[in-house]
Order: sequence, then C-alpha cells, then structure tokens
Amino acid sequence: MGLSVPVGQGAAGPVFVDLQRDGPHLLVAGTTGSGKSEFLRMLVLALSASHAPNEVNFLLIDFKGGSGLGPLAALPHCVGVLTDLDGHEIDRALVSLRTEVRRREQLLARAAVPDLARYRLSEDGAPTLPHLILVVDEFRMLIDEAPAALTELMRIAAIGRSLGIHLVMATQRPQGAINVDIRANVTSSVILRVQSDAESLDVMNAKLAATIPTDVPGRAYLIRGNAAPEEFQTATLGGTAHDTEAGHVTVMTAEEFFIAPPLPESHGDGAPVDTAEAAAPFIELARTLWLDDGGEPPHRPVAPPLPTVLSFPGPAPTSRSPDDPVPVGRLAVRLGIVDLPELQGQATLTWSPADHGHLALIGGSPRGRGTTSAGLRLLLAQWATDVRASAYLLDADGTLASAASHPLAGAVVGPRETRRAARLLARLSEEMARRLAASSAPTAALLLVVHGWGTWVSAFRSGPFAWAEDLFQDLIRGGPGAEITVIVTGERELVTARFFGSLPNRIYFPATATPESRLLWPALPKVPAIPGRVVVSGAFAASSRPDAERPVPEFTAPEDGDDGVGTGQTRYPGSTGSNYDDGPDNKASDADTFRVAQLFEPPPWTGRAMSGEAIGRDAGRALPFRVEALPDRVTVRDVASLLFTNATEVGPTERNGRDDGRFWIGLAGDEPAPVGITLPSSGVAAVLGAPGTGKSTLLETLVSLNPLTRWLQPGTQAAQDYWTGICRGADAGTLDRQAVALADDLDLSTSEVNAALRDLNARGWRVIFTAGFGPLLQQRVPLAMQARVFGKGVLLRPRSLMDGDLFGVRFDPEPHQPAGRAVLIGDGTATWVQLAVPEPSALSRKDAKGNAPEVTPEERQG
Repeated sequence: MGLSVPVGQGAAGPVFVDLQRDGPHLLVAGTTGSGKSEFLRMLVLALSASHAPNEVNFLLIDFKGGSGLGPLAALPHCVGVLTDLDGHEIDRALVSLRTEVRRREQLLARAAVPDLARYRLSEDGAPTLPHLILVVDEFRMLIDEAPAALTELMRIAAIGRSLGIHLVMATQRPQGAINVDIRANVTSSVILRVQSDAESLDVMNAKLAATIPTDVPGRAYLIRGNAAPEEFQTATLGGTAHDTEAGHVTVMTAEEFFIAPPLPESHGDGAPVDTAEAAAPFIELARTLWLDDGGEPPHRPVAPPLPTVLSFPGPAPTSRSPDDPVPVGRLAVRLGIVDLPELQGQATLTWSPADHGHLALIGGSPRGRGTTSAGLRLLLAQWATDVRASAYLLDADGTLASAASHPLAGAVVGPRETRRAARLLARLSEEMARRLAASSAPTAALLLVVHGWGTWVSAFRSGPFAWAEDLFQDLIRGGPGAEITVIVTGERELVTARFFGSLPNRIYFPATATPESRLLWPALPKVPAIPGRVVVSGAFAASSRPDAERPVPEFTAPEDGDDGVGTGQTRYPGSTGSNYDDGPDNKASDADTFRVAQLFEPPPWTGRAMSGEAIGRDAGRALPFRVEALPDRVTVRDVASLLFTNATEVGPTERNGRDDGRFWIGLAGDEPAPVGITLPSSGVAAVLGAPGTGKSTLLETLVSLNPLTRWLQPGTQAAQDYWTGICRGADAGTLDRQAVALADDLDLSTSEVNAALRDLNARGWRVIFTAGFGPLLQQRVPLAMQARVFGKGVLLRPRSLMDGDLFGVRFDPEPHQPAGRAVLIGDGTATWVQLAVPEPSALSRKDAKGNAPEVTPEERQG
C-alpha cells in the first residue's frame, strides 16, 4: 500500500507525494512566511483523510510552542505532540524512538519478514503496525538544542523504509542542519521560497526557489530524486467563515477537493479563518468516525509528559497480582508516577522497604510543596493509615511532631533532644544485634526515619555524642538483615556521608536544592522547576514497569517561563526495553539508572490518620520498645500512681512496711518509670546542684514519696541542736535503725553539724545531704568522701562534665534542661531523671517543723 496524497496543484494538474515510493523521507525547506508550516499541516491532514489510524500515525515535533502543529493533536492518527523541547524532553523522546525502532525490528523478526509491506501480508493475529511519520517543524532548532539527536535520526533515516518510519523535516535553512548521512536517505524535497541563491542551490541544485515572489506564499518546487524540479502551488486549509458554517456536507476524495475550481468571490463574507478553526470540523469528524467504528487508540511511541500535579490516589492495594513488583504481604508505599521513556510509558512509583531497602530523600528547602518534607509526609501518611510497621523518627525541624500520637511511633525525637536521639540509635543497634544473633528471622519490620541528617550530624559532632554517627552507619549497613529500614533526608551532609553509598534508593529534589549542593550530585536529567518533580534512582526505580492503563492527557502547550534546573544531561538505561521483548537484554536496568518522576501530593497529615484509628490503637503492642522523652514536670501524685497501680514495681517498702534502701525520687528510662536512690546501710548520697535548682524540693519529694520511711530532718529547729540530740538518741539505742537523715545545704552548715552527721553515719545510719557544686566540697563536707566511696548521688541540672567530678562518672550534658531535670548516679552509671515535685496542696500543709505530711492512702491511689 502506498502513501500517495495530493499536496497541491501544478501546471499539469494535481501534484502528489508518496512517502513510500518517493521517500521514505521528505525535506521541506522555506523561509519565514513562505507557507512551510501550512504545507506540513496540509500534508498531515491529507494523509489522515486517506488512511485510517491503524495504517498511519503521526508524531509531531513543533518548536513553535505548538502553534504550528498543535491544532492537529486531536487527530485519532496523532500519537503525540512535542513542543519547545528542553534537554530532558529531547532525550526522553529519542530514547522512546530508539525503543520504537527496536520494537518494530522485533515484530518483523518474529514474523520473519524483511519490511512493513510484507508484515501486513503475514498471518493474522500479529500486532498492528502502522506507518509512523515523524513531522519535525524547525528541524535546525532540534539539532541545535540536542546535537546528539542527529545520530539517532541518522539511524532512523537509514533503516526507516523497511520499518515504516518516515521523517518529514522542515527547516528554514537546510545548510548545516541536514548532514550528508541524512541527505543520502532523503530523495524527495519540497522547497518553498528561500532567502538566498546558495540555500536554493543547496537543496535543488538551482536558484529557482530564491526567485519565488514574497507575495505568493505556498509556491514551491517538488524534487524527486534526480528528476527536474516541478513547480506547484501547495494546498491550503484556509477558507472563509461561510465555508465552515455550511448547512450540508459534501463528500469528495482528496484529489477532487484539490482540483475543484476556486469559490467565487461572492461566496461567503470573505472573513478568513485560521488553520485551527479550518481543520477542526475534519478532525472532529475523523475522531467520531474512528470511535464509531470501534477503533482503539494507537500505540504511543513517546509517552505524554508527566503531569504537574498529582493527587494521592490512596494506599497501595493489599492484594497484588503476581507481576506486581511488591510481593503480597509486604509494606508498599505509593510515591508518584515515574517516567519510563525506554519502555514507552509511565508507571506508579512504589517503594517497599523489604524488597528495595533504605531510601534517601536529597534536597534543600525542608518546608513547602515539592520538598523533602513533603515527600516524607507522603511516605509517613501511608505508614500511619495502612502499614503495620513500628517506626522511630528523628525530626530536625518539627515537621513530624504530630506522628508522636500514633500507636506505632516508638519515638518522635525533636531537634533539641540530642541525647535522646543518640539513645534511640543505641537501642536500635542493640535490637539489630539481637535480631541478627537470633536463629529465626525477625517477624516485625522496623522503620527508622531521620529527617534533616545535616542538623543531626552537626548536633552529634558538636557534643559528646559523636559515637551516635557510627551507630547510624552500622544501622545502614546491617539493618536490612534485621528487617530494619532507614529513610533519611538531607542535603550536602548526606551526599558526602560515609554511608551514602550504602543507600540503594534515592530521590533527588533538584528544584529545592542549592547550586552548591548540586555540585556534589551525579549528572542528573534536567527537569523543570515544578513542585514534586524529582529524579529517582535505585532498585525501586529500576523495578518499575508501565501501568496497564494510564490516562493520556489532551495536548496543551507548556506555559511560558518554565525554566528547568538540573546538573547535566539525562542518563537513561543503556539498553532499551519493549513490551514485546522477554529476553535478558530487556530486564530492569541497573540501580544507577536515573528516572524522572512526579510525586503525589501528600494526603492529610493530622487528625484521624495520626491518631492511629485507621489501624487500631492496639497496634502499638507490636512495638519492641519505646524511647520516650522524659516529661518536663512530674508530681508526687504521678509517681505514686505508677507505683501503686503496678504491683511489680512496688518494693519491700510497700510490701512489709520497712525499707530496703530504695527511695523513690521521680521518673527515668526510655519508657519513663519510677526510679529511686538505692542506699545500703551506712550509705551516703550527695544531692548536688546550683542555687535554685531544687535541692530542698528533692528532700521534700523524698518525704512525700516514701512515707513509710522514718526521716530525720531539723525542720525549724536549730540544726546543731537537732543533730546533737539525734546522736545522743543513737548512743542510747532509742533511734530507729532504719531512719534516714536528711541534711540540706550541708556545705553551708557549721563544722559541728558536719561532725554530728559524720558520727551518725559512722554508727550505721544512712545520710542524704544536699550541697552546691564546687572544687572544695570534700574539704567543707567530710561526708562527701563517703558519698564518693558509695558512688551514690544526684546532680541537679548539671551544666558541665566537671559537675560530676566527685563521683568520677561521665555523663552527657543536656543544653536545655527543664526544672527538676537531674542525673542519678549509682553503680558506676549516670541516668537522667525527672524529679517529682510535691503537690501544691502538700506544700501548703507543712507542719510547724516544716515537714510535709505523709501521703494518704487515698492520695496514693489518686
């Protein structure tokens, strides 16, 4: 079957062009205003009128913003309109065309035929393979924008005849744009008016085209091989408004239409219509006839551009087909739509921790649309509503604070909780070691989310937690074997981190990154500055396959001023793929492949999703552990409630009425629980703190929280007289052996008071005293040496490591400590605690000696 269509009127009658017999390719040359674009539109419509969409398809490439060929996008024969291509769009189009060449080669090879003509005569059941005509308006601009495109077009020009691929190349100046390799395969040309004799000679070896008058647009010469130039007037789509509004339809062949006599001058009102309006009735008629006949949309060799905004479609389905890249029962998170030019399609971008591994989100501007924070919210919103995986979050800027209420959030650590962040990494490392040492595989997946790695690593390195960075690196390397997956966001510090090479999946956010940070990135595709437009690489990107059905958007010209950002030219897989190729060469590309994607807009981040209602509050029982923050304020009633409602925490003090040397003072631990000072017989504990840190309050807390203990303290009585009397009672044997002496501000007391307390302790009684930090403490307070020997004490709101010199124990200072925060020293370890404070009502009910009353049974249960 030929592709002959009339294109105009010559001296001898209608002039025809046959892309199959005269081609397979056609060069159209002409300066601005010569009628070049009009000829291209007419050629496309003439071919559309003569052949069905299953016989001829068009891929239109228009560097005029779509004004030249854009009106033809609605034709059922049109498989795409590419306009004002930037570097990335040109590259993806060429990759898709390379795939199309390979697809056609495979189809012809399977049918064992040499060309398209024989393929159509082969047995039924073979896929439909229409002619594909690439129409390029302003071919020179294509070559200037992407010199590498010339190589691909040369290949198409060389093998296009047998595969049914045709090039129609229009340019104002063929010199330099059409090289000798392409000219060798272009035997036919249409040349309209050109500017100079040299340009005319270059195309037709004559100066005729340079002599065409400027007031005769559409006048052209047709050159077929070595034949003499044939002058003709190209057909036009223009008419009058009266023509398009006629109340009847006249059916005629394309040849009859072109040779029909012109309309009389009196016909119509003389108001010309533009090309789009003139072509619209035919395009609509062609679409209607094709759809009414049951025609299907043709195969698109180049997928439509990614949309600029994508609403979240909902979580990934729980039941999947065998071909789905995420196996049944695995956590799967939908991220967006990824462009697959080498597969001529687009696919849903899905990430599975178990199947794909760790994920890095790389970019700047942590807040706003299309940023790493938005991408992280997209991930965690699906975790909050559809995923049964425990998560631990380090949040550098407060973006993820609302996740703290979720039952599966084992910890949400804020930017000022460096010590807690380090502790979380330590607990996760312990959990990883336990899982790796276990004989059975772990059953519960864990997620570690680190948002803002640059902030965290700076905090670790600037304080005593540099070791936490090493723990994080260990989790990156060993986590997959223990079902622990890391999601980390960051910018320059992340890219230069030692563990960056161990992050197999990466999402780059070029639009929000600084130029300085992009210098450290690999060469990425150049992408437009659209919120949510990203570049992805890794196993989760390489395993993507085109969706079975993806809606094809209507053609729209891009908005002006869409500047792109990027770091280099597109790097696509070296091998192209095809739905028709099941061979090993067409499998997923390697993990270094970069693909462009558009992320979904994150679903709502607060309310029911973060409360955990969607998965049930009982889901929190699956947490292996929690690392909670100590509360900023704890009352005696809070601690008493925990003590008396949990029988396992109740010590001998409550069970038998006597003490075992443990005295409750507040809450401590990753899952805050009651904690106390443990003193053996004759033991001494030092409570050290600066003025105003709550030393006296701690003594009141001891009395309130431990009512069954006999406390010895002066109250309003003179300290020297009181302790002297206590020593006499000890000598007489009338003093309770389980009583505990409480001495406030012992460093400010007299030597007599210090001597009395030293003697009392020497006789076997326990002593708890308070004093201020200072290098002369041991000289002023003899009992300080005993406290050092026993290694028991409390440091209230310590500011430096020197504050713990008395005990020789190192601890990690906190820069921002609330009132009541302290370090409990015992058994050679330092534990941060939040000290309880007496209830306001208890403070107001002190007796005449300044002692608080005992906690009543009702208060204990309160």
